[in-house]
Amino acid sequence: MARPGGTRERQARRHRTESVGGDGRVGALASPHAPAPTGGAAGRFVEAWWAYAVLACYVALVGVMLLRHEPWFDEAQAWLLARDASPWSLFAHHLRYEGSPGLWHAILLLPAKAGLPYATLNVIAAALGSFAAYLLLRHSPFPPLVRALLPFTYFLLYQYAVVARSYALLAPLLFLLAIVWPERVRRVYVLTVLLVLLANVSAHGALIAGSLLLVHLLDVWRTRRVLGRDVLRRQLVAAGAFGLVTVLLILQLRPPPDLSNPVKREVGLSSLRTLGKVIDGTLTGFWPLSLLAVVTTLL
Repeated sequence: MARPGGTRERQARRHRTESVGGDGRVGALASPHAPAPTGGAAGRFVEAWWAYAVLACYVALVGVMLLRHEPWFDEAQAWLLARDASPWSLFAHHLRYEGSPGLWHAILLLPAKAGLPYATLNVIAAALGSFAAYLLLRHSPFPPLVRALLPFTYFLLYQYAVVARSYALLAPLLFLLAIVWPERVRRVYVLTVLLVLLANVSAHGALIAGSLLLVHLLDVWRTRRVLGRDVLRRQLVAAGAFGLVTVLLILQLRPPPDLSNPVKREVGLSSLRTLGKVIDGTLTGFWPLSLLAVVTTLL
């Protein structure tokens, strides 16, 4: 004879299993469309060979474009700052005039100060683009044809591989985040490191990183009753570390008084109206629906 309440308990256990897997996944976030592993060693070899063949074509095409690429002034600006400024003056003074975080400059410091040629800048960007293409080919859940074509789109092939700017870091960091994301509760410190790196790429990266962290914390809040104290503590520590880095980043990039195009420091009603128009236009174009969309997303 079934024990009273047994059905409810089994349903509750099943719900907890689906919400927080044993491997630390929240909400069964592993993509249901991820390609199934090809059976056998021969199938895995064919899949790997196909991906590496596409990657070789990508690298070759990027190399050809590098030979024809003319340096842009903002590409050269980052290289010259890394070469001529001391690390202290770069991060404490010059970046305030650049208006962007210093991760890209930090990567360029060693090769620039070692006396390597200017072309090293483009080689670094091409290497980052190739790494992003590899992650996309080997780990994305898309069909083979889509995976084969995506690396040759405009941004992944040119803007994030040939043009040597900080944006070259966006694709590999975002793809790494996508790989870690299904296990982000268990690997929260890895997630936080990637988010911190993303926030230090550009203002766009900081906005994306903060939004991803907010989504993660909302998911943790929804499943807090089935997460252990140690798990919750790690999430809070990671969020605090990201918040501290964000504060330091804001202090580092605060515009100096003598900036030729100073940013207004006061936030008035006109600024709030402008922000509202931007959000409204980005979502639905009708503010009640936009507000409803934001509230629904947060609930």
